[in-house]
Amino acid sequence: MFRLLRARYEKDKTIADKVPEAAQKTIDALSALLGRDENEDREAQPRPLQEEPQKEDSGVQWWSVPPSNQTAAPRRSGTDPGSAGRALNEGGPGQQRTGKPMKLGSNKFDIPTVDPYIAYGLLFLNLAVYGAGIALALTQGNDFSNDWFLSLAKMNDKVANGELYRLLTCTFLHAGLLHLGLNCFALYSIGPDVEAVLGYSTFAAIYLLSGLGGSVASFLFSDLVTVGASGAIFGLLGASAGYFLRNRALQGSTRQLGNLALIVGFNFVLGSGPGSMIDNSGHLGGLVVGLLLSLGMAPRWDVQREVDIPANSMQVPEDAEEVEVVVDNQPVTLRVVSAVSCALSLIVLTGVGMYERGGGQ
Repeated sequence: MFRLLRARYEKDKTIADKVPEAAQKTIDALSALLGRDENEDREAQPRPLQEEPQKEDSGVQWWSVPPSNQTAAPRRSGTDPGSAGRALNEGGPGQQRTGKPMKLGSNKFDIPTVDPYIAYGLLFLNLAVYGAGIALALTQGNDFSNDWFLSLAKMNDKVANGELYRLLTCTFLHAGLLHLGLNCFALYSIGPDVEAVLGYSTFAAIYLLSGLGGSVASFLFSDLVTVGASGAIFGLLGASAGYFLRNRALQGSTRQLGNLALIVGFNFVLGSGPGSMIDNSGHLGGLVVGLLLSLGMAPRWDVQREVDIPANSMQVPEDAEEVEVVVDNQPVTLRVVSAVSCALSLIVLTGVGMYERGGGQ
């Protein structure tokens, strides 16, 4: 029994001695496989001939640039100048439109514009309403078409009795192809250009409120049955005049004001002839509303100097140059206040007209 136990002990000891030896062989094999031998790693590393100088940063953070050298925040993603120019405070009602950066001292400035859509939409709407009248005449008869036409026209007795919608619907009606053609040609000629510089919301507000202003003026001072987009178109002429008055530094502004004065004067003379059925009061009302609105809503271009920073960059390159950018500095609050004040004034004037004409009695 004793001999058996001794033999078992000798066998276990031999196995235990072999375990560290086997483990060491495994570690050595892994080291050779992975190339982690320290001597080999040290010999494999190339030694530089001389110490490489540390590279300096090619730019500085934009927030460390003194205000004298930078007057605007850097460009951000999505604000590179395109067909509509660059936008500061991108998104929301406080967005400012700007032109493309131009070289400092070049005396060349990029005025930001938008691609006109609303003007063409209004042109199509005027044509569609006239087409609807023709369709009704062909399918329902002339009497039905005439009744439909008169139900939308500005008629003082109807407006005085509460049919206020006529003040707006009459601006999309036209009394014949010549009337339609002249107004559509005028809208096509000046509408897209005015929309491009004013922007979508300002253009839409001025067109609609000028049309209403012309209708209200006609309601107050004329007994004619009134239709047509002339009041709104004169409003665009007035808005153009206000735009050039606010931005007299624009090249050619004086010449443009002179051309506008000739167009307006010719139309008023034409409408003052004997037997004329042109409602000059509506034209004058639209003109005045458009002019006043543009003084409060049209862009006010200022030239701003800033550092030309690459898009999506948070650093100002050391070789960055100063550029000049045209910025619209017209406050958004003033635009809103101008539109709301005009609308409220038209409501008050309409109430005065209804009272004077004895509406509802």
